[in-house]
Amino acid sequence: MLPHGSTGLMLTILKAIRSFLISALTGVHSLPNNLRDVSFALLLESSVSYRSLKSIWHALPSSDHLDLHHLFKGADFVSSSPKPREKSEELKARLRKLAELSKKRIPGTGEGHCSQEASSGAFLLQRSNRI
Repeated sequence: MLPHGSTGLMLTILKAIRSFLISALTGVHSLPNNLRDVSFALLLESSVSYRSLKSIWHALPSSDHLDLHHLFKGADFVSSSPKPREKSEELKARLRKLAELSKKRIPGTGEGHCSQEASSGAFLLQRSNRI
């Protein structure tokens, strides 16, 4: 799971980002309590959301801003695997029907052949069962 339920662009926390978070916590200018909590929690993580980092960066006075290109230099993007899509009941029923049609001989198409729609359905059903 992503830190703090974050979604969107995630970056690995490298030395520059870690130093920035520490200086945001210990600096002369105080952050709002919610951002202090986020900063502290992010120090315990291996990745940080761009959105959280940007919120902290904007909350600090401009005199404390580190150039963003220095902050992100060398950081890698972190992505999570998307949640598998659920097939609707309607789609499952259509795929079963097409699979059944592909097993039947359809008149006028020749011995052992089926319509293109039915063979496509059988292929899709077999593929969906493997996923």
